[in-house]
Amino acid sequence: MDNQFGFINPASERAPTRVPLFRLRRVPTRIPLFRLRRMVGPTVVEHFYTSSVEEHREAMYHHGYELEGVIGLIYSGAAPGTDPLVRLWHQPSRRHSLTAHPENLAAAVATGTYQHEGVAGYVFNTPNRPGTIPLYALVSRATNAHLYTTEPAERDAALAAGYEALGIACWVYPVQLEGNGE
Repeated sequence: MDNQFGFINPASERAPTRVPLFRLRRVPTRIPLFRLRRMVGPTVVEHFYTSSVEEHREAMYHHGYELEGVIGLIYSGAAPGTDPLVRLWHQPSRRHSLTAHPENLAAAVATGTYQHEGVAGYVFNTPNRPGTIPLYALVSRATNAHLYTTEPAERDAALAAGYEALGIACWVYPVQLEGNGE
């Protein structure tokens, strides 16, 4: 790095001394982890995913969704090595899905049938982050219902019930870590 031998002036009016940059330590950014909640719709098997407490309450109290549980912990903001986890709405089937892969997002939106609903949080697209677990993606081709789970037993039960495995959507932190955010 060119500037590792440069100098900065400390943020103090009384401190005329200069500090070499190589003596400064980098402090990691602390970005809160939020709970990624999975909810189920009142009339059809439609899963809704959110990390927002407000959205969770709105879906429950005004749209009849029920909380199925917290499926993982995701970053509330961009962290090194993460990508946005985007929630999509498929109007023809009236179903939600998730993607953290830019190429999948672009392809889905290009069809004209998917609507970008926003970023649920930030996740890892590779298993390189210690402590993360896979978030499995499945779809029912009969209904276009998407299911995301971190539990291998739940994934296997869905496969036995006719869902098709789409692979690993991304990597998240397990719920046992309990995030430092809501």
